[in-house]
Amino acid sequence: ALTQKCENVILIGDLNMRQKEDRKIEDLVGGGWIDAWKEGSGSSMNLKFSWDSFSNLYHSNGFGFNARFDRAYVRGKYL
Repeated sequence: ALTQKCENVILIGDLNMRQKEDRKIEDLVGGGWIDAWKEGSGSSMNLKFSWDSFSNLYHSNGFGFNARFDRAYVRGKYL
């Protein structure tokens, strides 16, 4: 596994995750994953959403929805 070959690993992507799925990733492959948003922003609600159709009009019909689908996780000794 990559985590056995590398001391530092970064996982970034449009993971289309829901908030209730956070712990599944943080515990993945032995745990130790740090959510960069939680760590870097102090979980600031002003910076939370990567999809926010209240601020950015994605839908012409005015459908309002927000979520944090995109994630950045880090794991390692030297991060």
